[in-house]
Amino acid sequence: MQVSSFAYEFDGVRFVDEIDTQKCANDLARKVIDSLGATKGESFKGQVVLSPESVGSLIASAILFSVNANNVQKGMSRWRGKLGTQVASSSLTVEDNGLIPGGLGSSAFDREGLPHSPLTIIEQGKLNAYMYNTYSALKEKRSSTGHASGSTSSVPDIGPTNFTIKQGKISKDNLIKDVKQGILVTRFSGFPSPVTGEFSGVVKGGWLIKNGKLTVPLCETLIQGNIYDLLPKISAISKERQKVMTFLFPWILIDDVSVTTG
Repeated sequence: MQVSSFAYEFDGVRFVDEIDTQKCANDLARKVIDSLGATKGESFKGQVVLSPESVGSLIASAILFSVNANNVQKGMSRWRGKLGTQVASSSLTVEDNGLIPGGLGSSAFDREGLPHSPLTIIEQGKLNAYMYNTYSALKEKRSSTGHASGSTSSVPDIGPTNFTIKQGKISKDNLIKDVKQGILVTRFSGFPSPVTGEFSGVVKGGWLIKNGKLTVPLCETLIQGNIYDLLPKISAISKERQKVMTFLFPWILIDDVSVTTG
């Protein structure tokens, strides 16, 4: 019997007594069973629901690149000179906070010893801030945002702590119910260009959605587009969120994505 792809499950905790291997095992088993009977979907341009893991692969990676002050200063960021402008749907708010209690990315200070503080990067679709370390901040005669990262053997880079996307007001199930024709992407395999935003890759785990229902698991299905062009086309964000290592993401519905089958 055809399956969609290999599956895996993971979690991360700060304390040993919080480890729940049984939940990870059950979630993995459910993924594997649900992928049985995978088939080619349909080619169309329509709605795509991204799982938290897929949000990390497509949306978060582009945002993190574009708000990295080093990339902005080198002219590599699509959002250079865009502070205060609308870069995404008004439903999207993105924050980074290294002080969240119990967060995997939480600590008192960054790679350079400067204190962490909450930073709203995108607020209701408007670009609010870039992330700086001391070196990049001094170039603009401003203060670091406390985002110096890297190991002790490397020059300080810029990186996130607990990177989160604010939850919406609709449940994940109702978000899917609103889709006439689309797909649920549970895992995306591809290499989006953070400079141009262009992406094309395989849906390694996914479902065809018809009239608000998950119908069949998918194989040999690709999605493509430009993530910067699609950010304003986010039409819904779930109120449920899921931890993806040090990140916390919801399920996100995007319109006008190209879907093709092999």
